[in-house]
Amino acid sequence: MSTRIAAAGLFVLLVVSVVAGAYIAFVSGGDEGIPRPTDGRYTNNRMRYTFEYPSDWADVSDQIKLSLPAGAKVKILDHVVVGSVEPEIGLLNGVQISVVQMSQTVDAGQLEAELQALDAIFQQQATTVKGTLSTPEWVELGGLKARQYVFDFTFGFGDRAASAQVVTFFGDRQYTVNCQGRFSSFDEKVLPGCEQVLQSFRFR
Repeated sequence: MSTRIAAAGLFVLLVVSVVAGAYIAFVSGGDEGIPRPTDGRYTNNRMRYTFEYPSDWADVSDQIKLSLPAGAKVKILDHVVVGSVEPEIGLLNGVQISVVQMSQTVDAGQLEAELQALDAIFQQQATTVKGTLSTPEWVELGGLKARQYVFDFTFGFGDRAASAQVVTFFGDRQYTVNCQGRFSSFDEKVLPGCEQVLQSFRFR
């Protein structure tokens, strides 16, 4: 299994994205007292993970807020975003990493089944935004089996956006790496950084 994403297969979510029942909305906001990405590296010992990203990418976590719908049975534990945001439309060209705590623990024997159960959630989200969800693929994230979801849809006045989300579970936490951006510049602006994040992602 490989974390490398083929350039031709990257597409997706513009304004709202799903993470196991959590909705990601592009609005201003941020949390105090948490680690911040610096000089091309992010490490969160409490959340037990680290990754590297292009050193010329900015920390834009304060420009993008991860929020949960009412009644969601998960808790946001960490949310970090690197890259750039188009101010006119709030589109992220970069990588968004989120960690949410669930009400149950997923052990090694349950991991594959739990990941496959996400297929229906992502298909529903693709339908909601009138986008196309490619066939989910098995990949790895930090050495753990993971599921990759790739979307393609049109926004604005015929512009296209792209996103590929890689999801895995570690204990009672769900880790999601969401690479997204404008389709026309994705290969140049997002893909290399996305691959760097995925290939350097490690659990501690």
